[in-house]
Amino acid sequence: MPKIDLSSFSASDLDELIANASKLRQAILPPIALEPPQTSEATIDPAWRSLMHGVNTVLQLRHLGLGWVTVILPPHERANLLTVFLRQALSVPAPPATAPDSPPPAPLASSGGNTVH
Repeated sequence: MPKIDLSSFSASDLDELIANASKLRQAILPPIALEPPQTSEATIDPAWRSLMHGVNTVLQLRHLGLGWVTVILPPHERANLLTVFLRQALSVPAPPATAPDSPPPAPLASSGGNTVH
């Protein structure tokens, strides 16, 4: 694959390039795998937004490199996702109790999550 020097591109130039490459990738074979890769880079605690569009749910996640990624979930997939999240929430053990005089734990580093709910 030829190397392209992207260092001179502006943020809007890169956004346009990524959007165009994404549209092109949808039409190229082989298609994106149905199963996610074993390893990948991830945005930790992303900002997110959810809203209804008719009976469907629009879910938007803020990726640090790709920008806002939008998916539309039909009602049955919204219910499946709710079930998975609820099971995960109920399976997380409670944090250990701390002594009354001990300082609270430091907050986790965040990439901007919980800012657009």
